[in-house]
Amino acid sequence: MLTDLVQIRKLTEEHKRENKRFEKFIEANPGEKKHFKRAAGIVEPKIDCRVCGECCRSAEANVSKTDIRRLARFLKLKPSEFVRQYTMAGEDGDTILRRSDPTGCVFLKNKQCSVYEARPATCRGFPHVSMSPQWIFDRLYSYPERASYCPIVYNWLETAKDLSGFRRSRDNKA
Repeated sequence: MLTDLVQIRKLTEEHKRENKRFEKFIEANPGEKKHFKRAAGIVEPKIDCRVCGECCRSAEANVSKTDIRRLARFLKLKPSEFVRQYTMAGEDGDTILRRSDPTGCVFLKNKQCSVYEARPATCRGFPHVSMSPQWIFDRLYSYPERASYCPIVYNWLETAKDLSGFRRSRDNKA
């Protein structure tokens, strides 16, 4: 399993066109999406995502009203105070956890989530490779970008390609 983020970013960039072909391959062969869950079962147990934290630096974490109530209770704040201090509007206008560049999520401390026990649902489910094959299929376009910052997603995507019988490019750039 590859976990070096520098290498993962480099390979993800090299695999851009191949990943597009894989998406088209799955669209043309929908029965092959059955391998998504199996790939997750192979990859997820081998990588502890809590030692990385790159998703917290790279991705937005949407928060629902339920997440806000849970986090506010955890931090002993009123929900309105939590919203004021710890949320902001994301790129698409959704409410997300406050973040800054380059540190990422306001709750990321030394590669660890300081509110891990109360983290939002989207964080609990990340990297979302154990979801139903149809759920993943509907969002397959987003996985190559996630692969650039998440070792689990990178290895899951590469494993799914292998399990599905997808023919890789010889030089991985075509």
